[in-house]
Amino acid sequence: MKQPDPVAEMEVFLKGMDGEEVDVLADNTSVIEIAAGEVVGERIELHNGVIYQAFAEDLGFMWRWEIHRSGKPVQSGCSLSERSAREAVDHVLAFFQNLATAQAEAESDDPRDD
Repeated sequence: MKQPDPVAEMEVFLKGMDGEEVDVLADNTSVIEIAAGEVVGERIELHNGVIYQAFAEDLGFMWRWEIHRSGKPVQSGCSLSERSAREAVDHVLAFFQNLATAQAEAESDDPRDD
């Protein structure tokens, strides 16, 4: 049985409905352009903290959100509305905060420190 080719699948994913390639902006700034060249929405900031920043873009049929840590993307997802995108980002950021707190507590309780 032939194994699926993830690179080929990604290439198909990045094609528009009419087969035209979709431009994906390397720095992920300002707008998303779809295959027809139509500007759908601007990137909006959802969170701007010391470590984490979060952004969302209205794609017309869904909202795409992305969380960055120190300028690098660490988590992304899609939501049906701006409100649900904000809620999703809040939940993921809370998870990251809880994880960081647990790691800090584990390091402070490390018996090797004695």
